[in-house]
Amino acid sequence: MKEIIYINDNSILNKVKEICLNTLKENDYAIDMTIGNGLDTLFLCNTLKKGKVFGFDIQQIAIENTTKLLNEHKKKNFQIFLESHENVFKTLQEYQNKISIILFNLGYLPKADKSIMTNHKSTLKALQNSFKMLKENGKILIVCYPHEEGKKEAEAIKTYLENNNINYKEYRNTTKEFAPFLIVIEDFII
Repeated sequence: MKEIIYINDNSILNKVKEICLNTLKENDYAIDMTIGNGLDTLFLCNTLKKGKVFGFDIQQIAIENTTKLLNEHKKKNFQIFLESHENVFKTLQEYQNKISIILFNLGYLPKADKSIMTNHKSTLKALQNSFKMLKENGKILIVCYPHEEGKKEAEAIKTYLENNNINYKEYRNTTKEFAPFLIVIEDFII
């Protein structure tokens, strides 16, 4: 069952930050499934003072940009993988049932090749593997951007959740069809 919630904030990413701040403890583990230029990864590192952030991306430039940003801010509590997010369980198997937040910020790398983007097939596999990673009361946050591939991703995610009777909340800040929105999965049983 889904619940749609309209928020009065101009930025869906502010809602992401609010949920992360209300969920994470300083020694928790988090995963940024799509590190991009590292802004979400940096936010998670700042929030997890004694914990650790794991990051995934398939583009070397994303790894370089994120590593540079985190090093500039003197962060040490991260580990980044040049790897598709669909391999999260294989890569981080020893952290099974230990992750508090898994964050997907879907789409393409800003200021880079827009033909390289997340896609519904790998994102759905990544989501399925994410359930194995979460600890009790953990949350999965998925920021969707409804461009052509983004629509396929969002529909694949929603269909999977509904077919498996997984409750989720959908946060929107507008009724516009092509505006980004947030899917939050919590309190689930698979």
